[in-house]
Amino acid sequence: MAVKWHKVARGLQGTIHESRKHGRRFDRYIRGRYQVDGKIQVVGFGWESEWGAAERARMQAEGQKGPRRSFVEYCQGELARLKQNALKGAGPFTLKEDRRLAEAKAREEKKTSLKADRENMSFGQFFKETYWPVAKSSKKRDSFRKEMEHFNKGINPVVGELPFKEISQIQVEKIKRNMQKAQRSWRCIED
Repeated sequence: MAVKWHKVARGLQGTIHESRKHGRRFDRYIRGRYQVDGKIQVVGFGWESEWGAAERARMQAEGQKGPRRSFVEYCQGELARLKQNALKGAGPFTLKEDRRLAEAKAREEKKTSLKADRENMSFGQFFKETYWPVAKSSKKRDSFRKEMEHFNKGINPVVGELPFKEISQIQVEKIKRNMQKAQRSWRCIED
């Protein structure tokens, strides 16, 4: 059976679902059509019933209390934006491309955030969260107990709060000097 499309607004078409209702009337699917370089682009915006929950969530996130946009108004705005991008030749022409660009941007932001977190991680935090669990599971009991003792008595007081990028040879020499004052063996100090 062929789908019947009717005009909803300029550049927008809709089709009515046979059985699913949205409020008092049947649910409708809305798509937009526009032309780019002689080729017709068709962009599906979705079902009107799904729009209500998404719009309420958006308004709540943005803190809006005024009247909410209708699905048709949203579709008209998105269609105008996509047409404008097509005319300029910059930006996404379709919602699929728009989502792909947004996902790539989100991945890049997450990658940048993780890199910044790693750069700002203190030595003590790294020791406790990353190194210590591995050492505990892969070394003999006396070995990892001694490492924790060395960390708590000699290393943590000097560089425990410093990020890795701020640790220099001066701090390493200070750790060695503190261990010599505590009369640790040379083997312990050099390790």
